[in-house]
Amino acid sequence: MSSYDGGFAPELSGPDKEPARAVNVLQAWNNGTLPTLATSLRHEDVLMHPDVWKSLSAEEREWMIEGLIVLLHLGGYPHGSTNREVRDAQFQALMRSDYIASIDENQKIFRAGFNAGIPLAWSYMPHAASVRVAGNDTNSPMEQFEDPRTLRRVLRKTLKYGYAIKRGTLPKHLRIFCGGQGVSNFRPVTAAAIYHRFGGAGADVWDMSCGYGGRLLGAIRSGVRTYVGTDPCEATCQGLQQLARDFAPPTTRVELHKLGSEVFQPPRGSLDLCFTSPPYFNLEEYSYEPTQSGVKFPTKDAWTEGFLKQTLANCEHGLKKGGHCVVNIADVKTFSGLVNATIDIARKVGFEVLEPWALLKKKGKRPKSKV
Repeated sequence: MSSYDGGFAPELSGPDKEPARAVNVLQAWNNGTLPTLATSLRHEDVLMHPDVWKSLSAEEREWMIEGLIVLLHLGGYPHGSTNREVRDAQFQALMRSDYIASIDENQKIFRAGFNAGIPLAWSYMPHAASVRVAGNDTNSPMEQFEDPRTLRRVLRKTLKYGYAIKRGTLPKHLRIFCGGQGVSNFRPVTAAAIYHRFGGAGADVWDMSCGYGGRLLGAIRSGVRTYVGTDPCEATCQGLQQLARDFAPPTTRVELHKLGSEVFQPPRGSLDLCFTSPPYFNLEEYSYEPTQSGVKFPTKDAWTEGFLKQTLANCEHGLKKGGHCVVNIADVKTFSGLVNATIDIARKVGFEVLEPWALLKKKGKRPKSKV
């Protein structure tokens, strides 16, 4: 048990008193009034351990929740470590991953792989936390984090169910305990498996909608010769450029273009593989730049014709004979017929549509998305 007796805190109540309450908690922490908690809070990663939480009285818990909120807000949203040593270790873990083992030729499944590379990719994309997902009643992860009431509820539930408070796992707990949804990132290990299966060694590939770096890292892991990427978001392109500068080897040339895939036309017959997970119409509000497909084409019909069809036509133009176009697609709330629409358009622009493969995002579960 801690030695806390409540003597350092004045009588406070109401939301306007929360900053003062938090200051008192931090003062007690710094002065060693709560030695057990001080040890926990000063741990490199764990801000609060559930075992420590269980030892506290109800009043102690209230003070410490306020202190945790201040600590988390002082540190900012946990986008991922920008420490070079941490990033290097994460990259090496990705390079050790066995992506070929995730390929199941018999069942045409890419099995759930490790999350290797995901934290690394996110660390280059801090703006992603502010993106809202359409059809979801909650705020973006950043908005949830910045709201003291929401964060307070998440911290309490996290500890109640036996999880430690860590900066690195906070985005996951925001999603679990708020029912919210942030944008997704393609698993680099799965991306590497797809590049290997459909592109082959030393392939020249085009990622039509780059997103947040998962497929770029997968391309590096699988050893493609050329990674061409297009994305209209300024902040995303900046993150991708830095990620490529930091980790793309001399054997992989990275060519990035800040524009939409409906505009970019690769040289004819220059590509072995076109592979992406496109924006699902207006499901995710990546940004409000006029070049974003959901802004540029605000209706389903306009988006299907102006973005999806033109993108697939550009793929058909750029692919070598025998090349593949692989699209990760699923029906979503804002476009229930997206899969069939994609298949129909692919045929219209000249593709032969093959039997789909499934992506297993969790072990033992068959997902709705197909490639």
